[in-house]
Amino acid sequence: MLVLRTPDNELIVNHALMSAGFVPHHFIGTTELLDLPEDDDDDSGLSTQIDSLQADYLFTANGTPLTPLQLGQSLGSIAPGGVITAKIVSPVIVSSTTGSPNMATTGPMDSQTYTFRVDAPLVVRVNGFDMPEAASFPGTGFNGAEFEFLMNGVDTSINSTYTYSNKLGKTWFTVNGMGHVMLLSAPAPGDNVAIITITDSANAREPIDYRFTPKLWMRTTGINTTGATLDDARTTCNALGGGYRLAYYTEVSSSLPTELDSAYSPGRSATRMALWDNWGALTSAAYPSSGITPTANGLRGRMPLIV
Repeated sequence: MLVLRTPDNELIVNHALMSAGFVPHHFIGTTELLDLPEDDDDDSGLSTQIDSLQADYLFTANGTPLTPLQLGQSLGSIAPGGVITAKIVSPVIVSSTTGSPNMATTGPMDSQTYTFRVDAPLVVRVNGFDMPEAASFPGTGFNGAEFEFLMNGVDTSINSTYTYSNKLGKTWFTVNGMGHVMLLSAPAPGDNVAIITITDSANAREPIDYRFTPKLWMRTTGINTTGATLDDARTTCNALGGGYRLAYYTEVSSSLPTELDSAYSPGRSATRMALWDNWGALTSAAYPSSGITPTANGLRGRMPLIV
């Protein structure tokens, strides 16, 4: 049996991640697992090698055979995060140091079919902003907040090739079959650790445990008038009880008020413990299940936040 190696001459490990920079035509076919043939006149010094001029490299990306042009392109440009199958079919040249003739070519032989994923960073998309995988996101939360995973680091086109499960069975959030997460309600004290297990249905990548722990939970006062005062917010907040208080400014944004842009969206961050940094501009369009209503300028719900 023939063997297919990576372009850097490493053995391919089935169901592993493969560098996005690898090019299919740069993979290396060898005969290292091929039993050396024997002939009737006991020729010695037998050796084998692939007939590289006749070799066929058979690659598919997400089930579709690669074209000759694609065989010369990087895997990351062809199918970022995608499932690749690969095998080589080739005649084998057999040679010996004694006897005559001392070289012959076999019929086509093939390797096993290898299956692997093209490496791609797991990205979290939140309100139009893409964040690299960060175990601390989100550190804040509110009813109706939502985000989604991009399993190829670019879009959701291969999300359905994974399954997503609520590992700890928490009831304060949901995750659907496309990797879309929604926060439903404030977790009970001590119950704010969540783990989403992401499993590759093609078994070409190890499962990922995505962990997040919201430590600040915000909600609106329900006041949606431009004339609402700080005292109005305090009154509403105190009436809620349950440990709620008015949020500190730094819990809402890490930017100074003068640094906020017109959309109330400061520098976005997965790790800073501030509402706008995590979630961006709070609009009914971005978070339709949150109960936030737009103001006349359409930027955000004019409702003081409390935590």
